Amino acid sequence: MPASINQSDFDIIAKALLFFSEHKNNLFMHEMIEKELGESYEKIRGKIIQWSGFTPEKLISYLDPERIKKAIDKTIHDIKSNRVVLPDVQIESMTTSELADGSKALCLNYHFYDTIFGRIIIASTTKGICFLAFSDGKDEEALYKLQQRFPLAVYQPMDDRFQSNALSSFNNGTEPIPVINLHVKGTPFQVETWKQLLQIPSGGLMSYGALADDPRYSHPLGAAVGANPVAYIIPCHRAVPATGKFGEYHWGSGRKAALISWEAAQREKISHSRN
Repeated sequence: MPASINQSDFDIIAKALLFFSEHKNNLFMHEMIEKELGESYEKIRGKIIQWSGFTPEKLISYLDPERIKKAIDKTIHDIKSNRVVLPDVQIESMTTSELADGSKALCLNYHFYDTIFGRIIIASTTKGICFLAFSDGKDEEALYKLQQRFPLAVYQPMDDRFQSNALSSFNNGTEPIPVINLHVKGTPFQVETWKQLLQIPSGGLMSYGALADDPRYSHPLGAAVGANPVAYIIPCHRAVPATGKFGEYHWGSGRKAALISWEAAQREKISHSRN
């Protein structure tokens, strides 16, 4: 299992999985995807297998609407019966004084990393991770978005233990994950929503309606999910429509397809190895 992947290769994998899921019943799918992505089907297939350890056919089976509905039901049942195993993620809200005057009281370390899901930027305060975003190779743009969030903070281009711990979540589930500390900027409602997302295990899915628990709150909850400042670790990609579609994602539908299918396949593999 590679610890990281070339950004251009991940882009092809994500686009391919999305394409496969949308055209799986088309007799000319192989020819269509070669034209769409500019590479042979066998080469694309090989990249997906090398990346995940599974065939494209296996991965897209987890994106089937009926299978997604079953995954939602199973996740709800597992959470209610305390059958989920979750990483230890501690989340703390930034204080008014930390956010005052453009957050000039904050000193942020930031660093770029290549992961199994593409290139990311991670930023951390003296208390924990405050920002994680997929840069997709556009490092300057990703840094600018971070600086917009904390305009007057002091920035240092360096890594630290908070970032190292956060990176451990980008593995195949076979290695222990240390405590991950998050130090986030958000409203009380947003932070509570992010805490709910943290209860969804890797390989699990939850509908927006189930998260909201009350239809009146589904719209603001969806907005809070979309405002997630710590991609992947706060797993907003595991929130999906109740229809069984895997839905949109701030970082692209192809990446969401890749995240959901990869996590589901890894969870099933680990489950089988323990039985």
